[in-house]
Amino acid sequence: MADQREIFNLGKRLPPLFCSRLSDRTKIEDDNNVKNLINSKILLNKELKEILFSILDYTKQLNGLIEVATTEKMVPYRIYDLIRKKLRGLPFYVFRWLRYRRKKGEIRKLSARDKELILKVEKIVNTALLKQIKSQSDKIQNLLSDFEYKHKITLGILYSQTMFICPNCSRILSIGKFKKVTCRCGKKIIDIQKIKEVSVFKFNDNMGSFIEKGMWLEHGINYLLKRKNLETKCGVLVLGHSGIEHEIDNIAFNKKENFLIFGECKIAEVGVNHIFVFHGKMLDVGCNKGYIFTTFPLPMKEIKQFARSKNISIIDSVLDKKEKDLLKEIRIS
Repeated sequence: MADQREIFNLGKRLPPLFCSRLSDRTKIEDDNNVKNLINSKILLNKELKEILFSILDYTKQLNGLIEVATTEKMVPYRIYDLIRKKLRGLPFYVFRWLRYRRKKGEIRKLSARDKELILKVEKIVNTALLKQIKSQSDKIQNLLSDFEYKHKITLGILYSQTMFICPNCSRILSIGKFKKVTCRCGKKIIDIQKIKEVSVFKFNDNMGSFIEKGMWLEHGINYLLKRKNLETKCGVLVLGHSGIEHEIDNIAFNKKENFLIFGECKIAEVGVNHIFVFHGKMLDVGCNKGYIFTTFPLPMKEIKQFARSKNISIIDSVLDKKEKDLLKEIRIS
């Protein structure tokens, strides 16, 4: 769903653009952690890109472990392997409980001794899950802090989440806010001072979307265009003459020089179809100059020639080039 449309005035010599923004995108870009990343002005740093995707992967693993620890999902094999030695000699039904964790209806009626045994195993499992969750969080913090130290920069891009842990069985009782509850182990939790708090650091959902959807590249290019003394818009819907709204990654213009360009950002190889689609957007809106920015190497010579025939320039390998060289490739005259 798009936000309310606004008129983007380009000056006396250029027709105005009728623009709007997707509300989902606005929500992502209004997130404080995302804003901090955008304001860092180093989004085209190749090392940073690799770190962002590594942290995103660790975050997904961390979230998966938290889901297992707080729901009835099966215990992952990697957790089972970590605690295998501690489970030697246990009855078969305990292993069955461990594999299908909370489906206790499938386990025979338990005696008091069996219940005590299950509680012991549950504590082992909960402790192992908690250790792995903390390990993923530590990896994330180490990755980011190493980069910050190397580049002498501070990036406030991580989301802190506090988990409240049962002192009896190490189960995660609640996340983000303390709640008075009775744990599955039977322990009544009524005092926050008597339980353990563990904080983990990761990406929130908005940051994850910002990275996965390639918005980081669009904002990196947007910064470059501003360095060319151009006014810019990033990630907007523009109304074409056909009545169709087109998503344009980058808009840049100079009112005095009667200059307007559209930019398209690709985290992939550029093909003929990409050029056709982008050129169609340009024609429908009324822009005669375009740039395609890609993180991949130079496409085939024929593709670049075809793009040039449509007044589209392809700037390749943007993460492997110095900023000053990229600026030279963006010509505004």
